[in-house]
Amino acid sequence: MNTISADKVESQRPAASLELFKATPVVWITRLPQSAIRGISFAMALLVGVADYWTGLDVSVAFLYLAPIGLGTWFAGRRTGLLLAGASALVWLTADLLLRTSLHPLLVPVWNTLALAIVFGAVAWLLGAIKGQNERLELAVRQRTESLR
Repeated sequence: MNTISADKVESQRPAASLELFKATPVVWITRLPQSAIRGISFAMALLVGVADYWTGLDVSVAFLYLAPIGLGTWFAGRRTGLLLAGASALVWLTADLLLRTSLHPLLVPVWNTLALAIVFGAVAWLLGAIKGQNERLELAVRQRTESLR
């Protein structure tokens, strides 16, 4: 009779690795040129705008604009994020104006667009700052690790 111990079964399982979590999308995105990341991010913002238009005035999908803003900021830089914030606000305004039956109270959509642009811009600015700080910390850790060797 051949028995297998629990330790032997554990050793046969593949080891969990952080490489699995780093794989596919993040590695793929980091290998793209920044112009491609910008294009993908702006296309995502336009797709959110289409979804915004389809859902109508009663349902807000403004939070979905944060995905392309975050993607563009993290992988293409703060300037791209700020441009995406402005573009996303304009896409939101376009969807809003296309759905309105009268443009009499035009101040309301313009005010809402400015408010969204400020929020989107703040998110892009802060995310860019976090990314910069993360890169500085990683550099410091690498330098200190090298000095210990």
